[in-house]
Amino acid sequence: MAGAARADTLITTDDIVAASQTRDTIADLARSLLKIDSATAAPIEHRFRVAGLDLSVRFGDPVIAAGYASRLPPSNTGGAEADHRLIVVHAANLNWPSAPVWKDKRCSARQFHAALAAGGLKIAYPFLDGLWHVYDPLTRKGVQLSGSRADLPPWDFGAPLRQHLHWLLAQHGLRLTHAATLGRDGRGVLIVGDGGAGKSATALSGIAAGMTSCGDDYVALGAGTQPMAHLLFRILKQDRAGLSRIPALNGRMDNLPLNWQGKVEIDPEAFFPGCLAERLAIDAVLLPCIARRETARIVPIGRGEIMRAMMRSNLYQFPGEDDDGLAFFARILAQLPSFRVDLAVDPAENSKVIDKLLQDVRP
Repeated sequence: MAGAARADTLITTDDIVAASQTRDTIADLARSLLKIDSATAAPIEHRFRVAGLDLSVRFGDPVIAAGYASRLPPSNTGGAEADHRLIVVHAANLNWPSAPVWKDKRCSARQFHAALAAGGLKIAYPFLDGLWHVYDPLTRKGVQLSGSRADLPPWDFGAPLRQHLHWLLAQHGLRLTHAATLGRDGRGVLIVGDGGAGKSATALSGIAAGMTSCGDDYVALGAGTQPMAHLLFRILKQDRAGLSRIPALNGRMDNLPLNWQGKVEIDPEAFFPGCLAERLAIDAVLLPCIARRETARIVPIGRGEIMRAMMRSNLYQFPGEDDDGLAFFARILAQLPSFRVDLAVDPAENSKVIDKLLQDVRP
């Protein structure tokens, strides 16, 4: 690599793009990206409030800025200094013809992270060509670089800044968790399971019945004396068939586009004002099962069954990193009762039994 960029200039093509990146050069690339002049390369700033943390995110692309702003909760802290600073740019914002190229394909994700462990920087293994994520825990600054908007994965707008949220939440004792939540009056349940298990449908049925949620796909989870879930994204995903079973939504989503999974993405606050809770104290963990029953049923289950379900959907979220979440989730589950909910066809029936469970497990 030709060398790291100077702190007072944008990185040049000769510095980075002309060099093929390997495990030996990747730390230099990360340090160079962290020196980007954000005011020049990323003039659009949004402030977000995520899990009680204030984020300053600067963008070089107005379309990406608007898309992320529609998904992340806004901050009302005014001019106060942000807890974390992130920059989201494309190669063109840096006057580069393309993003750096990763050539060290024989380096596995685990080898990649092991080689970088001593430097202190966080760098996501570049599984996708043209997409880089770097973060410095010391300065609490991060960069997302893509070759162009087309290099972003199809799920990006459904969970923006997911990689960086994983890193920065960890600094505050929280973990980005693939799960849904439902609650009332500040207390609730964590709903876990594989994709398609019924997490989103269960969350939607509860929201339609007047319950609150911190999210139907990802939440920030804290493993303290009282496990807590925190809101990350203002979004709910559901297929048209599921939406049609909710009377308040039936027929209102027909013209909305489908995402990469064939689901409609909505801000539930637009239809059920007040349904998103900033946080919920978690009193139980649920594993939904699509049973198509006439009446829903709650069944106590062992900690091992719920742990296996939680790890299947969370274990490979960030491949190669040393902390796979096993100990974190074990602490959570050791504190909480676990149940399977055999779902009924009628969403109102599902929300009714979960509401009853909330009352039964409430301290």
